[in-house]
Formats: sequence, C-alpha cells, structure tokens
Amino acid sequence: HLFEKDDDDDEESTLFLLLQEYQVPQTCLQLCSDVTLRPFAFPILEILLIEHPQDIVPLMISDAQSLSICLDLLDCSNTSSSSDVDNNDEDPKHVSRIVAHVIGTCAERGELAPAVEKFNLRSTAIASLSAACLIDSNAEEEDEDYIMGTEDGGSSVTKSCLHALVGIFSSYNDNKNEGDSNMKLSVTEAQTIASNLGAKLSNVVLQRFVKHAEEGNKKTDITNVPEVSLLCELASIKEALPDLCANGGLEALSLVANEGEISAIYALHEACKSEPALVLNVEGHISIMHVLTDEDQVKSDQVDLACMELLASLCSKDTKNGRATIAKADDCHACIAHASNILCRITNRIADEKNIDKETKDEEPEKERITAFWERKQIEKKDSSVHALELASLSLLSSLLHESACRDDILFENNNLIQSILLLASNHDQINLQYASLAFLWNALPYLENVNSDTTSTSTFSLASLSSTLLSLLSSRDSNDKSSFNIIGVETNVQMGYMKEALSLNQNLVMARALSLLHQSFFKISMDTKLSMLDATSIQLSRLLENTIATNNKKNYRRVMFKTNSGRLACEITLLMVLIVGSDINTSLILQTPVVAAMISLIIHHCDAFKPDKTSNLDESEELSYWNAATTNAIQFLSVLMMKPIESDKCWENVLADTKSTVKTFLPKNQFSKQRNVTTMLIQSLKAFALNTTTADASRAIVAKRILERIDP
Repeated sequence: HLFEKDDDDDEESTLFLLLQEYQVPQTCLQLCSDVTLRPFAFPILEILLIEHPQDIVPLMISDAQSLSICLDLLDCSNTSSSSDVDNNDEDPKHVSRIVAHVIGTCAERGELAPAVEKFNLRSTAIASLSAACLIDSNAEEEDEDYIMGTEDGGSSVTKSCLHALVGIFSSYNDNKNEGDSNMKLSVTEAQTIASNLGAKLSNVVLQRFVKHAEEGNKKTDITNVPEVSLLCELASIKEALPDLCANGGLEALSLVANEGEISAIYALHEACKSEPALVLNVEGHISIMHVLTDEDQVKSDQVDLACMELLASLCSKDTKNGRATIAKADDCHACIAHASNILCRITNRIADEKNIDKETKDEEPEKERITAFWERKQIEKKDSSVHALELASLSLLSSLLHESACRDDILFENNNLIQSILLLASNHDQINLQYASLAFLWNALPYLENVNSDTTSTSTFSLASLSSTLLSLLSSRDSNDKSSFNIIGVETNVQMGYMKEALSLNQNLVMARALSLLHQSFFKISMDTKLSMLDATSIQLSRLLENTIATNNKKNYRRVMFKTNSGRLACEITLLMVLIVGSDINTSLILQTPVVAAMISLIIHHCDAFKPDKTSNLDESEELSYWNAATTNAIQFLSVLMMKPIESDKCWENVLADTKSTVKTFLPKNQFSKQRNVTTMLIQSLKAFALNTTTADASRAIVAKRILERIDP
C-alpha cells in the first residue's frame, strides 16, 4: 500500500517526486518485458496508473525504450510465458488492455504522435497497434465490448488502439476546410492497414451504426468516432481503396455517407470511377440521395456538390444500369426537385444582377462598368468550383431525361426548371452553364414531339420556345459590346478558367452547339423561324470570316483558325445554310444576305491556305477536318443554289460579279487584287478541288465539277 493515496498531500507529493526521481514507473515497465518478473512488476505499475494517472501516463512514453515496451505488451502472444502459467501471473489480456488504454489516452491528449515521431517508432507503432486490433478478431464479444465498453468502465483493446492509430496519423490542422483530411498517411501505410485491418475496421464501423440505430440518438455525431475517421481517411487514398473495398469497406462507407460525411462521399465517387456496380450493390446511391433529400440534415454546398457529382457519374452512359437503378429509387423524384431548385436559384440571381446592372448602367461610366465586369470574370476564372453545383445538377437531369419514369418530372411538370434552363442557354456571362444547358436541350429535343402533339399540355417547353431561345442567342451578339463574351474567334474575350483548359470552351463552341440544335429541329419549325435563322446565321458567318480571314495574312490565318473552335462553328453554320438553301425559301431572299459572298470567300481562301502540299500537325488535325467540312458544305451550298430559279433578268455570272465588294471585305488585301475578279478566283479554286479526287475529297471534287459546268462551260 506504499503508493496508495492518503490524506497527507505533502507526504504524497514528496513520495511521488521520489518515484519520478528514481524512475520507478519506467523501471517497473522495463521489468514487465521479462515474463518471469512481470507478475511482480505490473501490479505496482497498475497501482501507480490508478492512483496517479495524470502524472504516470506521460512517463510510459517518455523515452524510446518505454514506448517500445508498451507497444510490445499490446500483443497477447508477447505477454504470455511459454512455460506453465503461475497462479500469480497476470492475465495477458488484462495487461494488453491496461497498456492499450494508456496508449489510447496519450493519443487523445495529443502526446503519442510527437513521441512516435521523436523516437522514430512510427512504423513499429502502426504495426503493433494494427496487430493488437486483430487480437481475438474471431470472437464476436470483442466487437460487442468495443461498442458497449467494459463493465468496469474501461475501454477495449480495439477501441484504444484505433484511438492511438488516429492519434499517430493526425496532423492537428485546426484550420482545415470541410472535406480536408486531418490525418497524414503514406500510401504504403494506407495500403497495409486497408489490407490487414480493413475487414476488422469495416466490421467495427458496421457494428457502431447498428448500435447507433438501436439507440435512436440522432443528436450524436457518429462520424467523429475514431474508427469512422480512420475508415474515411483510408478510403480517400486511391491506392488503398481497392483493398478496403475488397474487405467490406464499401458497405461501411455507404453508411457513413448516409450521415453526410463528405470524405465518405468522395470515397464512393472514387470507387465509382473504377467499378460503379460496387457502389450500386451496397446501395451507395440510396445513401447519397438520402443526404440530398433529408430536410432535417444540415449540409453545406460542398456536400451538395459531392452528392450531385456522384449521382451524375452513376447516371453516365459509361455506367451499366446505373441510370435505371437511380430512376427506380424512392428518392429519385425528390432529387430531381432538389436539382431543379439549384438551377432556379441561380437564374433568379442572374435576373437580379441584370436588373441591378440595368439600373446602374446610366449612372456608372462605361469604362468603370467594363472594368468591374472583367474583375468579376477574373475571380470566376481563379475559382475552379464556380457553378460546379449547377453543372452537376444539369448533368444529372440531362442523364435522367432518357428514363421515362423521370422525363415528365423534368420536362413537362416543372415549368420553372425549363424556363431556367432556357435562360441559362441564352446567357453569355456564364459560358460553362450556357454550354451545359444547350447539352441538356440536345438530350431533350427527341422528346419534344410528345408534348407538341398533346394539345392539353401546359408545358413551356416546345419547339417554339426552343427556337426562340436559340435565335435570341444567335442574334444577341453585338460585336461592339466588349463587356461580354460576344466576339467570335477572339480567344482573349472568352476566359473560362479550368473549363477552358479542359474543354477548349468558348463562344464558338457554344454557338456550334446551338446551331446543331437548329439542325435537328429545322424541318419542324415555321417558315418565319427559318427566315429569321437565315438572317442571323448569315451575319454570324460573315463575322466569323472577318475574324479569321480578313484581318490575318495566310500564315496567321492557319494559327488563328486552330485556336478557337472556329472550324467547328464554320462547319455548323455552313451545314445549316445547306439545309436552308435546300428548303422552299425563295432564292431572292437568300441573295439579299451576304451568305453567298461569305461562301465564295471561304472556298477561295481555304483552297489557297490549304493546298495539297501543305500538311498540318496532329494538334491541328481535328480543327482542320472541320474547316475542310465547312468548305465542302460551302461548295454544296453553291451547287444547290445554282439549281434554283432566279429572277429572269439575272444570270449566275452577274450574281457572282455582284458579290465582289462583299468578298473583298472577307479576303486579306494581299490576296485580292484589282486584276482578279470574283468569278475567276472562284473558278480557279473549284478547279483545284476538282482535281483532288482522293477518297477523302471525292464528294467535294464531284460537286465542284458540277458548279464549273454551270459557270465555266
């Protein structure tokens, strides 16, 4: 009873100082490493820990030798003697439990990690703690002990060791953002723990959630317990995730994700990239949809974004049965409503900003207004997460359009959503949302016939509303307005941050997508709409050529054309012109526009810039293909146009001659001379195309010959 407390505090203090001076706790611990002396030394050490825990516990890890002995005592196989056990021998499990509790306490105080690093025992500590977690892993009562705690109020070996592992890995980052890890594991450490401890850890987490559900205590944040923290950290390391999934970790992660834990959601998304079926099999999508639709759960925009991106990935065309599985889920309709609300919120904000800009435009000097606009755009450029939530919502809704169970909810029963998407499609200020909205409309277009044939439908989504939006987009680009993304082909005016590097996204690509929608709906729209389309696209083609041909010499022409998706835009415009010229639109109306001169200029200049002996590098090949296609479309346009009747007092030679002044504005000065007229230049270009009869250019050669027969018999 020498070390037990008594009423004399002074005597107790003096005695404890003597214990420290002569390193009695450390000496007892060293004696415990000998199995024959342990029955005598450990009871003394245990009394000290009970009577003076605040002072004795730190001494157990105060030097390398003491810490090493503690780690050795964790393993029952090392704490038992190979000889017969004496009646006075300590129970090996009892020793392990006490030592584990000491180490766990040090971890909770933040003392273990510095000691492990200081004495260079990190690898040894991780191995010993992991092995201790697996002691008697086949016994079900071990997990029950862990969940319930021992009868004497202590903690199990597993619990204490998990606390210790988390303590070693923790970096104690108090300023971390949501979703940032507060642990530091190497890839090798994570792989080792996931492989050896993954099954045990996953089982412990599952047991924890079962107990949590039985207690029904919703106020308790279960995601902060050490085993859940460690599971999420392991899952965040890509190299360790496969081992974790192979050991049942995905099911546990699904339960953690159901609580809105963002690291678990990220882990499910990472698993989805390699094997989406695994996430679906453990009903990970159900957990994610629950997080999105649970009104009682407070969640941030980051959690919203992580959930939306995961659902969008599961719904992608590369995921077998993912879209159908999500469409059948009970919370699918609620998720659609949630995504719709996200899009409606941003369009309401856009509308408010436009009203504010309109009110202040007259009061604010033009130069200051433009400066403020570009400053706002630079902020969006630096922040790669701008509109990420809205983009993920659009992606999810766009994918679910193909499921009949969801289609009506998206297209025909939510007029606010359709109005929001149409507004985003015509809004140049948010170009990434504009492009995604057009992609949504592309997916929705095949289903328009159903609503148009239903006279009782009250949906705002129709061919008329779609055509109106697209024509507004085509007609709203004023080349004199430098305060918005309105210049075709000028890359400095289409800054897009991370989207620009990922997709080469600019207004040329947006316009090309809008024109592709007009192609698909061309034969269903009215004559008035087609005429409006003719006027708008002829202006766009003229502006495109002015920015890629007229202002550049031959060398720069190649460079500029291959930077800004201008070839794709030229291809879409000229294809639409082929549809227009093949329709029943009067020829005189076509001749009143600059489109004929633009088509001739494209043929002449493209032939000169891309002669057969000139080749492009691999980076240019795709864009060059689009320009080649645009030139073929231009030749097809002229061929069809010349088959149509014109006024009796005109001939095609006169029509071509009348385009001289307009063609001159499209071509560089060094290419257009007084000695050459438009007809001569066109004939020379067509002859060059007609002579190139390779397989790739055969159709262009044949059509070129047909035009030559008409204008150069």
